[in-house]
Amino acid sequence: MKQVATASATVGLVMVAVGSLSFAATAVNGDDIKSLEAKIADQEKALANSQQQLATMKDALTKSGELPAEATEQSADRTSKDANSSAVSQSDTETTEKQADSIQAAAPSPTTAAPAVVAVSRWKGTSLGLGATINTGDNSSQKLNGVLNLKYTALPWEYSAKVDPQYQHSSDQGVSTSKYNVILAANYYFSPKNFIYNNFTYTYDKFDGNDYYWNYSSGYGRTLYQGPEVTITGQVGPGYVQRKIQDSGEVQRLLSLNTMGRLDWQINDKTVFSQILTPVYTTDLTTVTTSTALTTQLIGNLGLQVQFDTKYLSNVTSSARRFTTTTSLNLLYSFA
Repeated sequence: MKQVATASATVGLVMVAVGSLSFAATAVNGDDIKSLEAKIADQEKALANSQQQLATMKDALTKSGELPAEATEQSADRTSKDANSSAVSQSDTETTEKQADSIQAAAPSPTTAAPAVVAVSRWKGTSLGLGATINTGDNSSQKLNGVLNLKYTALPWEYSAKVDPQYQHSSDQGVSTSKYNVILAANYYFSPKNFIYNNFTYTYDKFDGNDYYWNYSSGYGRTLYQGPEVTITGQVGPGYVQRKIQDSGEVQRLLSLNTMGRLDWQINDKTVFSQILTPVYTTDLTTVTTSTALTTQLIGNLGLQVQFDTKYLSNVTSSARRFTTTTSLNLLYSFA
C-alpha cells in the first residue's frame, strides 16, 4: 500500500507540474512556445511511465489479494482523467501557439515605413510680384505694377494683407502719378465653415475722382461650398466709408453695407483660378469691384499671374467715368 501511495503522490505531483506548465504556456509569447512544448513532452513521457508502473503494481497487488477490485476501478478512472488532462494541456498549447502566430502576423513590420506627413506652412499664400498693367475706362494708361500678398494662418485666426503699388502714366491727361491700394483682413473661425471677418480697404488714386477712399467693415462669413477642387465663400456685414472728393474737396462719411463672394478653383497642381465680387452700398455711392485671376507655377517658386479687374461707381465727378478696367501681368515669387 505504501508503494501505491507513493506512486499516487508521484502522479499527483506530475499532474500539478503539467497543469502549471499548461497555464504558463497560455501566458507566454510566441518566442517561448517551442521551448515549452519540449518541456511538456518530457513531462508527458514521465507521466506515461509513472502510470505504466502504477498499473503494473496494481495488477500485482490485485493478483496477490492485497488490493480490492474497486480500488483498481477507481485507479482506472483516475488514469483516464489524467489522460484527458494531458489532452487538454496539448490543446491549450496549440491554441496559445495559434494566438501567438496571429499576433505576430498582425504586428506591423519594423521595416514598413510610416506614411509621410506633409507640413503646411502657416505662411502659405505669401508672394511677391512685379509686372505691367494696362488701364481702360476713365483713363488710358500704362503702368508698372507691384504686388505683395501676405497670408498667415494660426487657427482660429487667419490674417491676410495685399499691397498693390502702381506707377502709371496717363496718355489722356499727360500726367504721371502713383496709385496705392491696401487691403487688410482678419478672420476668426468659430467653426470649420463659419467665421467673423474684419476688412479694411484703402485706395489712393488720382484718376478715380477721389483724393482717397477707405472702407472698414465687419460681419459674418461662411464657406458656402468646399469640394476637392472648388471652394466658394461669402461675406456680409455693416461698414463705414470715408472719401475725399477731388473737385469739391468735400469729405464724405457714410455707413455702408458690404458683401463679398469668392470662388477658388484648383484646376491642377500648378494652376489656380480665382474670382472675387465685392459690392459696397451706401446712401450716396455704390461701388462694385471684381477681380479675376489665373495663376500658374512656372518653375520652383516662380509663377505667372494674369489678372483682370473691373470697377463700377454709381456717382462720379465730371472728370471720371463710371466703369473702368485693369489688366495686369505679373511674375510672382511664392515664399510658402
